[in-house]
Amino acid sequence: MSQIFSFNFNINLIYIIIYWILELFIRITWYYEPEYYTISNNPKDNEFMFIIFPVISKLFSGFIILYVYCVFRKNSANKNNNKNELIYENPIDNKKNKYYFLKILFITCLELLSNCSYFIFFLIIDAEKEEVSHNSTKDVITLLDILIRYIFSICILKVRVFKHHIWSIYAMIFGFFLLLPFDIADIYYEEKMHKVFSTTYVIVIVFLLTFKSIIYPLEDTYIKKFFNTYYTLPENLLFSISICEVIILSVFGLIFYIFDILKFDLILSPEVIITCAIYTITTAVREYILMKIIYLFSSQSVSFLIISQNVAVSLIDIINFIKEKDKSNIQPHVYISFPFEIIALVIIIIATSVYDEIIIINRCGLNLNVKRGIIERAQLDIESAYAEESFEEYYDNKSLIN
Repeated sequence: MSQIFSFNFNINLIYIIIYWILELFIRITWYYEPEYYTISNNPKDNEFMFIIFPVISKLFSGFIILYVYCVFRKNSANKNNNKNELIYENPIDNKKNKYYFLKILFITCLELLSNCSYFIFFLIIDAEKEEVSHNSTKDVITLLDILIRYIFSICILKVRVFKHHIWSIYAMIFGFFLLLPFDIADIYYEEKMHKVFSTTYVIVIVFLLTFKSIIYPLEDTYIKKFFNTYYTLPENLLFSISICEVIILSVFGLIFYIFDILKFDLILSPEVIITCAIYTITTAVREYILMKIIYLFSSQSVSFLIISQNVAVSLIDIINFIKEKDKSNIQPHVYISFPFEIIALVIIIIATSVYDEIIIINRCGLNLNVKRGIIERAQLDIESAYAEESFEEYYDNKSLIN
């Protein structure tokens, strides 16, 4: 009897593990030590700075490019010692026309739009950070991001959808619908308990985060399309995007400063500086991993990375539940939500793994059109054809002898 589940482990999965560890570290420390992540008491200044930090982190990809260049030069120097040299023309350079740079600019604009949700919120609404710093809508927003990501892959990248893909999407939807009632209950009790809390703020921020859940998958989809067209390396694209972002943010930052929208009144205490430096370095690693995952796998595979945000929120809820000494302060729905939250996360993680063919279900035809199954069938066909050819050759030789 064959196994129900089989695992398709790949050395590149180490990228996902590193990303999850860094994401959980940043989310949990940000929740419990928010003052270390507050670089300005003005919410607009603070959010703008946290748009700049990821840009700085992307610039670090220039060191990877420099390292690759030095290794290439060293290898080229060794090859030049041989008399026979290959003369070729790089086909990628011929493709770098005006559309190449326009596409990078387009991807850059999508990147900035997806990172500006909270900044736009504080730009149009005069609110304190505490009034919107909740995670009650995180599950629904993540679900929308994943589904939109798959839709764009099908419509833009023309990715073929098979049976295991369809059932994975059904399982994800089911998992998030398990959490939806508890998210609604969280919003209700939060509005009831916090007088400063405003339903209007929730509506606006949910609208902006929904907009981000469309723009962010669109960006990753066009990044994958860019890789498929130009065959450039992840670090090269990352560095090109960061250069464009530096130019755009410099222009807008100057305009905002002139019109007194941003004051850049920053908190430069040692704790904040160290925290921001750690955040920038970890973001550099996460940005590179995200680009590498799109390069090696697909834009849909990013969904396996962003689930770590929901895992972080769930861990924080569990820690708060354990740390709470007076259990009477805990709302009744929280006791019910914990098991459902764990079950839903397990379902979503397994479903995403099945979609990305990390886990293969060997039942109900869900393993027929996975890449490994296709390769195995091709090998069987080759072996079968070879055996048939050997069988015919044997009898032909035998007839000639007779």
